[in-house]
Amino acid sequence: DEGDATNLWLVGTSELRCRRKRVASEEEKAPLEKAPYFLVDDEFAAFLKAEENRYAALQKRFGGGEMDTSPTGDVVASAPSLRNAADRLNHTKIPEDYVKFHEAGAQMLSFYRKEIVPWTL
Repeated sequence: DEGDATNLWLVGTSELRCRRKRVASEEEKAPLEKAPYFLVDDEFAAFLKAEENRYAALQKRFGGGEMDTSPTGDVVASAPSLRNAADRLNHTKIPEDYVKFHEAGAQMLSFYRKEIVPWTL
């Protein structure tokens, strides 16, 4: 709204669609019940802990993920690799989600350093 100097930035929106909001009648404005909560905290915490343990084991086994800054200023993560002979002989494949995990981490850190840090100085 230009009247109160509020700005709205839409970042990363490629297929934004707008439509008019239908005005609800008085009958439809009945008080809403509490929204259902589908997430069970204990189960979610157990899932997160299991994933943290899994990634820690993958880090131990395959390494990778050490962040470094390239000459262009981008953040890059070292790639995981087969560290032991048994993995190489068995043609072990590094899980794709583990590789993506490090790629995404490097992209997020690069974005933070380029876009967020300058505004905090």
